[in-house]
Amino acid sequence: MTMKAIVHVALIGCGGMAAMIRKRYLETKNAKLVLLVDSNEEVCRKASAELRGIPWSTRFVDALVEGIDALDISTPNYLHAEQAVAALQAGKHVLVQKPLATTVQEAEAIAHAARESGTVAGMYMSFYDNGLYHEAKDIISRGLIGEVTSVRCRGAGVSGKYIPADNWRSSLVKTGGGSFIQLALHSVNMAEWLIDDEIEEVFAYSHNRFSPNIGGDDVTSATCRFRGGALGTLESSYCSYQYVVTVYGTEGYVTITNNRETELMLNARYEGSFIQVKEPNIPTRRTYEEFRMAEVCIENNPYNQHQAFITAIAENKSATVTVETGLRNLRIVDAVHRSAREHRPVEVGS
Repeated sequence: MTMKAIVHVALIGCGGMAAMIRKRYLETKNAKLVLLVDSNEEVCRKASAELRGIPWSTRFVDALVEGIDALDISTPNYLHAEQAVAALQAGKHVLVQKPLATTVQEAEAIAHAARESGTVAGMYMSFYDNGLYHEAKDIISRGLIGEVTSVRCRGAGVSGKYIPADNWRSSLVKTGGGSFIQLALHSVNMAEWLIDDEIEEVFAYSHNRFSPNIGGDDVTSATCRFRGGALGTLESSYCSYQYVVTVYGTEGYVTITNNRETELMLNARYEGSFIQVKEPNIPTRRTYEEFRMAEVCIENNPYNQHQAFITAIAENKSATVTVETGLRNLRIVDAVHRSAREHRPVEVGS
């Protein structure tokens, strides 16, 4: 594809999470949102009115025409593979909402198509919009909590009791699971990224006791072992509260709760754009009003993933979260699901 000064973008799926992020392309440098696609005509009309009358369609194939450079895919999980592969084979750049797909096999197909196309292909993870996680990674890499000993990550909310039985999120097949793939994928991704290590083995338990409309698990608890020796716990729940990521070290710890509250104890001072620790070896707590669960209220956010996607296209670089990373995340999810079914430890990728 010949690169143009302005990247023409089609948004595939305009409801759900896309309703929260679709305005971003109006403020994204070197990008122009040129088409909205959704199977629901009313959703298309509403989104078009909100976005200054951008053309819309209920047909996915309309996004594959010449003149459209990139597709931002925010459709239900079970449509990701078919749509992403078609877009990549048509020579489009692609950004897919997490999870990359519903199965490892589907994710492998996307990764293969991405390698063949040579275009930019990434997975959108909202946590990367949040500067607190970037500064937490910086703190850990500097050794300000000492050597990493363990990680605890939890993705949870009570939406399981509100999801209707006829919604795609209630389907085991259409989601690829239940609470773990839907809510803990952030945890899986963050656990590896924050400490720059890979999970090699998991042991998990799952059940569904409180969410009758959910086809998969409504609670999963997994322990894991990293290649470097650290241990971890990965939890998900559709029937209780709190997102939390904690990394423990020999000389301190870092905790981020609900994407906006931090608690840290470090072995030295730290001065970040957001996180500031004035006194070492003393717990420091703070709540950041500019951060919300799924939104960052900062003008010109340097970690805006949609801007990063467009910049990656312009500079012929990899996406912030590549589809290969999305594939690896699903290999971990698959290992957790298998462990829970078979009641045994499972090596990732085995």
